[in-house]
Formats: sequence, C-alpha cells, structure tokens
Amino acid sequence: MLRRIPIAGLGLLLAVPALAHGAATEGDAASFDPFAGSIIVAAALAYGVGLRRAANGRRRLVPPLRAVSFMAGCAVFFAALASPLHSQADLYLAAHMVQHIVLVTVAPLLVLVGRPDLLILGVLPRRGRSSPARFARAALRSPTIAAAAHGIAIWAWHAPPLFDAALQNEALHALEHFSFVATALWFWAAVLAATRRASGRIEALIAVLATLIHGGILGALLAFSGRPLYPAYADEAALLGYAPLADQQLAGLIMWVPGGAFYLAVGLWIAFRLIGQETPPYSAAPSGKV
Repeated sequence: MLRRIPIAGLGLLLAVPALAHGAATEGDAASFDPFAGSIIVAAALAYGVGLRRAANGRRRLVPPLRAVSFMAGCAVFFAALASPLHSQADLYLAAHMVQHIVLVTVAPLLVLVGRPDLLILGVLPRRGRSSPARFARAALRSPTIAAAAHGIAIWAWHAPPLFDAALQNEALHALEHFSFVATALWFWAAVLAATRRASGRIEALIAVLATLIHGGILGALLAFSGRPLYPAYADEAALLGYAPLADQQLAGLIMWVPGGAFYLAVGLWIAFRLIGQETPPYSAAPSGKV
C-alpha cells in the first residue's frame, strides 16, 4: 500500500495542470507557475522516497491515510498556485482571496496531517537525528509566537501599498506567497504539536481564536469599506468592466465567513479535546455499593 501512494499522489499532481488546461480560457496561458509547481512535485517525490525507505526498513512511521493526506495537501497547493485560479487571482480580488484562504488553511493542514516531520527524522541516520529533532521541538513549542508571525504576514501583505506592489512585481508576489505558506505551516504545525500535549491545548486554542478574530476584522474592513482599497484591481476592473468595490466586498466576505469558519472548526475541535481531557472517565460503582 505504501509503495503505491507516492505513484498515485504524483499522478494526481501531474493531472492538475492537464485538467486546468482543459478548463482554461484564452487568458489562462500563464496560469501554470513552473517554479511553484516544481517545488510541490519535488516535495511529493521526496515524501514518497521517505515512505519507500521507511517501508524497506520495516518501520511504519506514517500510516497510509496520513500519507494520502500529505499527497492531497500537495495537490491542493498545486491547484492554488499552478491552475487557472492563479491567473484569475491577478484579475479579481475575490479569486485572490480564495487562493490565499486555500494556501493558509486547507493545504498546510493536509500536508501536516501527513506527519512529514516523523518521516524526515525517521529516515535520517541516528547521528543526524538529534539536532533536527531539537530544532523542530523548539520551533513547534509556541503557538503564540507562530500565530503572531502569521498574523503579521497576513496584515502586512494586505496593506494596500504592499499588496499593489506585489501585484506589479512577480518576485514580490512570490515572496508574498512564500511568507503566507511558510508562516501558515509554522502556525498549524505549532497548533497541532501543542494539541498533542495536555498542557498545550489552551495555548493552541487561544492562538487559533486570536487568528480567527483578527482575520475576521481584516475581512470585515474589506467588506464594509466604502471605497476600493487596491488601485491595481480598480485598474483591472476598468479594463474588464466589473465593479471594483463589489469585488472587494466579496473578497472580504470570503475571508470573513468561509475563512473564519475554518478556524472556528479547528477551535471547536481543540475545545472538545480540552473537555475530554478534563472530564474523568466513567467508572461503574463496585457491585453492592451505591
């Protein structure tokens, strides 16, 4: 089973641009980002090699469903960065917001559920495990710091001057996406690691709820603004004939409602784990006693 997962996952990744090509319109010729696509495919291949090495060593470090989750996360990253959505995001703020939501929520969590950290540490020689393990533990120990870094990235890149500059400069746009993905992976990795410790669940819940709140505030600002905040999209709207303010309001609602619902769902999951942690298991009274 483990031997088939990398091949199936890679096939899924390679099928995405083919499907996108079939659905693309005339303006989507530049929708495939070869740099982002090559990184994602390389990550999937490296993960597959790790799975094979672990299987050959008879060490079941990652269950098959977790491996499927990792490959699915790579496919979602691929769809967000190397599909017609990528080109539409340059034309419509609402499409750009969908792309950002996918990059910082669904895709990172799917990848991290695949436990690439276990696989990497598991295939390292014993002499090389201690330093990466210590570094990983230190980096994942504070959801609060990770949430702060992720929040700074979100707010900074949505400031109109920087957002418009990224739309006009491909290198800056790539840096924007890198900072979103890197801080999102850090944030979700810290949250997931904290939820595995009974003592870390409250901090993880606070970090998720804080991200939910400030993301909702940013979405509300976009939705209720009385004027377009991003001149670059106003220029695109003039060329394509749509209302830039309506596009911005839709983008704000996407960030506020579907994006917020995702963080709320994760927060509820952590809260249920907290409740289960603090509720003592039921035990029947001994026979003959009340």
